[in-house]
Amino acid sequence: ATKSHAGNFEKFGQVYEKGDAITCCVDLDRRAITYMKNGREIPGDAFNLDKEMSGYALFPHVYTKEATFSISFDGSGGTPPLQGGYKWISEAGGFL
Repeated sequence: ATKSHAGNFEKFGQVYEKGDAITCCVDLDRRAITYMKNGREIPGDAFNLDKEMSGYALFPHVYTKEATFSISFDGSGGTPPLQGGYKWISEAGGFL
């Protein structure tokens, strides 16, 4: 897989296949974005947010080529349960 920021592309994580469930997790305490594949954490932070980003809105985004996918903000659709104290964005309420 590849991650991208500011026009720079870099290898990150694992190869994804049809039927895989990819979960994006935002840790606001550590200011880090991590991913899970089929309920297992992909080691390492994909991105770290600068302190200056505190208080700014984050918007979900998917960048892909030649792929079909579905998105769930509430864990529906067969997505594995969240671990580590994370909440689905639909449950976050006052945290956003």
